[in-house]
Amino acid sequence: MRQVSNQPTLPAAILAGGRSSRLGPNKLMLGICGEPLIQHTLRRVRKASRVSSAYLITSPGAVWDIMNLSGADGMIVDEFMVGPPGAVLTALKRLGDCLIIAGDMPLIEPKVLDALINAYYEAGDKYVACVPKVGKFLEPLHAVYRSSFAPILNAALECGTTSIQKLLKVLARSGIVATIEFETLATDAELSLGQARNSFSNINTWRDLELIARNLACVADEPNGHHQ
Repeated sequence: MRQVSNQPTLPAAILAGGRSSRLGPNKLMLGICGEPLIQHTLRRVRKASRVSSAYLITSPGAVWDIMNLSGADGMIVDEFMVGPPGAVLTALKRLGDCLIIAGDMPLIEPKVLDALINAYYEAGDKYVACVPKVGKFLEPLHAVYRSSFAPILNAALECGTTSIQKLLKVLARSGIVATIEFETLATDAELSLGQARNSFSNINTWRDLELIARNLACVADEPNGHHQ
């Protein structure tokens, strides 16, 4: 585990299951700027000062695809295989309290992650999760969870609930999930709204892939590592 500042840190779990209903098999291995998409996500997550380690949560069928990626502290095979909820549950059982990140977010901002982890610690332990809100939608795969969320998620899965988004909305109304507006995260991270919004950009279509590839090229061209 790498050394970080004296502020509290968390391990990160990057979801790398490899299934893609819209782009075909394993979109995470699609090339962007000469590297697999997920390599960009992993590198950016590792740059967050309040991330202590980064693990890839994968499916049995995707192990061979991601085993040669650099920068991960380990690979954990999803125990449940029911999509993202099962991967989140696997991460919580193996890592405890952790930051959960979707693997298809290559524009993720390290400073936003630091601000999110800070918000999680400031919220206190009465909350089982701290989840960003972008517009009307929560971002369950760009969020921090306590291990105490695991039994709730497990019970929801046993009852047939497979939407973390819906589950979190119910729990937020019940007062045990903290939500934070992305505008607040942007301010806390000292980023523009555009930069903060890009942190939540994921890839579902070939058009998404093209746009994000252009943004990554812009980032690489700029000395300070940020785009306008």
